[in-house]
Amino acid sequence: MKPILLLVPCLLFVGCGKQDEAGREALSKLDGLKAQLENVKTDLAAHQNQPVRWATVNKRQIESAISEWTRAKTEEAKSKETLTPEQAEQVRNYEKLYADQMQKRMSQHRFPGMMPNGPVNTPESDKEYQALTEKVEAAKAPIADILERRNRLYSQISDQYKPEKLVAEYAKDRFDLVVDASEAVYNRSAVLYSHSGEAIDITDGVIRLFQDKAK
Repeated sequence: MKPILLLVPCLLFVGCGKQDEAGREALSKLDGLKAQLENVKTDLAAHQNQPVRWATVNKRQIESAISEWTRAKTEEAKSKETLTPEQAEQVRNYEKLYADQMQKRMSQHRFPGMMPNGPVNTPESDKEYQALTEKVEAAKAPIADILERRNRLYSQISDQYKPEKLVAEYAKDRFDLVVDASEAVYNRSAVLYSHSGEAIDITDGVIRLFQDKAK
């Protein structure tokens, strides 16, 4: 009986030791969670005391700057093409016909309230427009490869820079919010959130960033 009686306290001691160890581990994890919570509270308090940094940017002006640069780079590449005199003449003829087609198409699109009385011709019903379209297609056929190559080149050049990416790069670590002010001319506020005071317009800065990167 004595060995059994001695064994019981030993088992109880071992069990208590394991419980104490588990308790210490739990307390240690709890202390760690408390420390993390305090850090989160500190970070939140710091952010709450900081004003939101926001600015406006005119996306349309940035797009215009990119388009102007893209056209210039495309014209530069076109000037280096090796076209025969016949191909060059075919390209010029196609471009003239295409411009006439676009001008005629635009003239047939009128705003509501400006429509004259009587039927209005549409590009689909205008025989003269259809005849011009056929001329454009005929002029395009022999130089389709040249035009396709130019279109690919234009896309490759224009895809190098996007307004959103330029704004994000410029605003990183400077502003918390950037608002597109392009629609201000239509008397519609594009401001999503304003903390206080006037916003800073960073359009010129973003365009300078683009110009520096594009050199």
